[in-house]
Amino acid sequence: MAGESAGAEAGSPLHILLVEDDSRIAADTKGYLDAVGWRVSHAACLADAHAALSAETFDCVVLDRGLPATPGAAPDGDGLSLIPIADRLPRRPYILVLSAVGDAASRIHGLQSGADDYMVKPFEPLELVARLRALVRRGRPAHDTLELHGVRLDLRDRIARYQDRRIDLSPTAFGVLVYLGERRPEIATRAMLLRDVWNMRFDPGTNVVEVAINRLRKTLRDAEAPDLIETVKGEPSKQKPGGWRIPL
Repeated sequence: MAGESAGAEAGSPLHILLVEDDSRIAADTKGYLDAVGWRVSHAACLADAHAALSAETFDCVVLDRGLPATPGAAPDGDGLSLIPIADRLPRRPYILVLSAVGDAASRIHGLQSGADDYMVKPFEPLELVARLRALVRRGRPAHDTLELHGVRLDLRDRIARYQDRRIDLSPTAFGVLVYLGERRPEIATRAMLLRDVWNMRFDPGTNVVEVAINRLRKTLRDAEAPDLIETVKGEPSKQKPGGWRIPL
């Protein structure tokens, strides 16, 4: 989706879906977000979250990990299972995972599964608000479209098309493509992408960037679009890092 939706650009409040089965945490978190002036809908299980995503359009989803499948059941599901559902929506919301599962491997798995950000409980409410705002700001383009060798990126609705066929990209994949496209033919290093697309100020020590770019390339191939992204090998002896770029 377009980060901030068309309604948000027109001045209406952001619409947040809070997926949390703990009633106390849900009430407190909803209170924090209500105080900012945002609209907050709450789902306490995977079934309710699925129904909400099918019925309404959201700007962001704040997503717990351990969730019951149905109302009143024991938490036996993973909130990450909602991400493929969100990926198929006409306007895909940004997804921020908010979970007590906070080891490095779990955070990396969440991001590789398509989450746009990951926070660990207990959390600072002001940081949650700041991170949601940062996600939304990604969708505020200075111009409306970006043309990359026949692939047309609608920067306001965050939709990619090739020969009038839509290419289904996650917000992160779309963000990578825009980031490389707006800097072409300059090289974007791994550290730059982690900082500016993943909002990470640390190196997670895994191949999260490489995995995302490989998936993006496959998606473009499946759409019969040009292979836009060029891998540039580094030159350690000259202290030149490698990275990726889109040629002019």
